[in-house]
Amino acid sequence: MKGRTRREWQLRAPDRSLVREIRETTGLSSTASTILANRGIAGGPEAGRFLSGTLRDIASPFRMIDLEKAALRLIEAGRRNDPVLIYADYDVDGATGAACLFLFLREAFPRLPVSIHQNHRVADGYGLHRDRVEAAAASGVKLLVTVDCGISDIDAIRLANARGMDVIVTDHHLPGAELPPAAAVLDPKRRDCGFPEKELAGVGVVFTLVRGL
Repeated sequence: MKGRTRREWQLRAPDRSLVREIRETTGLSSTASTILANRGIAGGPEAGRFLSGTLRDIASPFRMIDLEKAALRLIEAGRRNDPVLIYADYDVDGATGAACLFLFLREAFPRLPVSIHQNHRVADGYGLHRDRVEAAAASGVKLLVTVDCGISDIDAIRLANARGMDVIVTDHHLPGAELPPAAAVLDPKRRDCGFPEKELAGVGVVFTLVRGL
């Protein structure tokens, strides 16, 4: 295309012995091994865990603040058959996170009434909306769990509380100065959260909750 400037990727040059160790341990190409080294992988064994890790290689879910509160409230809902609404953001992160939690709850508590609302990108946009909260309350929902949203929806969560619903927030976006008044707020980017993986996607936060359950 006329006028387009050609660009080429330029990789930083880490220690060659580290790149060689990663390459020989994993069988990756030199380019892939260089990328891993540039991302802080400190050697062959760590590269192996990064590429083929198991649940044992992941930090304990209970290092995430409020996770125990969230797990206990969901277990209580399962025992009492409290209707649960999973409220998800419109993107693939919201969709996969909602599916992860829904499928787990259906297997763990077969009689638990669980439903999903996923925002429409155009009609709803982002976040927890007051009209959806009102509709959930009218339908008898007792526990609302957000997926990939909720960390900034303070007014909507106050409304949910006023309508007799507990709210569990699962999100990965940066919190504001005030946290929402939810029963539990799971977000690795909370300043007071000790969970080491700060860059989890929304579905990763949900998966951490499921691991705790």
